[in-house]
Amino acid sequence: MAGLDVLRDVVMPRPRGVWLTYAIPLGVYGYLGLLGVHEGVREVAHLLVLIAICLLQLWKPTLLGWAVLFVPLVAYVLSLLGKLTDLPVNERVIFLGLGVAASLALWLGRPQGNWRSTSVAVVIASALMFAVVRILPLTGTR
Repeated sequence: MAGLDVLRDVVMPRPRGVWLTYAIPLGVYGYLGLLGVHEGVREVAHLLVLIAICLLQLWKPTLLGWAVLFVPLVAYVLSLLGKLTDLPVNERVIFLGLGVAASLALWLGRPQGNWRSTSVAVVIASALMFAVVRILPLTGTR
C-alpha cells in the first residue's frame, strides 16, 4: 500500500507557492514556442502542452506537474551544454540563460514533498519525456 500512497502524494494538489516559480518557465516555453511556430504547430505542440501545464500549475500545483516541467528544462540545459562549441556566443548566452533561469526557478519553488515522492515524480516525468521524444515524431522526418 505504500506505493499507492506515494502515487497519491505525487498527484495531490499542493499549496500555491510563489507565482514566479511557474511564470518564468511559462515565459521561456512561450518564447521557445514563438521561435519555432514558423515551422508549424506540430513542431511546437510539445511546448504548447508544457505551456498548458505551467498555467495549470499556477492554479493547482502538484509534484508531478512540477516534474513534467522541470525534467525537460534540465534536459534542454544539458543538451545545450553538450553543444557549446557549435553555437554562436549570443545564442549560447540567450538560450542557456533562459534554460538555467527557468530550471532554477522551478527548483527553488518546487512543491514540498518527501524524497520518495519527488523521485517518483521525476521518474514518471522522465518516462513521459522519453515516450514523447522516442515514440511521437516531433520533427516530421519520418
